[in-house]
Amino acid sequence: MNRHYLLSVLALVSLVGCGEKDVTKLTPKDEVSVLQEAFPATPGAAAAEAPQAYTAYAFGGTAEPSAYVEAAATAIKVNDHASAIFILQNLNSKTNLSGKQYMAIHEGMQVLQADLIRRAERGDAKAKQDIEVLKSKLRLH
Repeated sequence: MNRHYLLSVLALVSLVGCGEKDVTKLTPKDEVSVLQEAFPATPGAAAAEAPQAYTAYAFGGTAEPSAYVEAAATAIKVNDHASAIFILQNLNSKTNLSGKQYMAIHEGMQVLQADLIRRAERGDAKAKQDIEVLKSKLRLH
């Protein structure tokens, strides 16, 4: 637990020291690259391409961290930002992640949330639906 706390503090300090990125200018596709860089694919990691495969990573699973990133990337590709956010939240609960990985996860969630808000403000029905899904699931936990 102390190691997790220390890594979180170090990630926060390095984030503040380097200056924050403006997540409102980043796109979810940009963020996929950042996440994939922070979590290089491991040999034999299964691709989660079908919805039933990638959503399995949203609330459980014990796969390698890179598999969660690939599942989130698939969710982003098919415009399922709510599932991508849940997948990243689940990945965030894993242990033995580096400060860079924690920062990539948090930035990824911020970028996805900012994109959903922008799209919902323009009347995008799917974005509004994803926001409602996020609200309902977050109340349950």
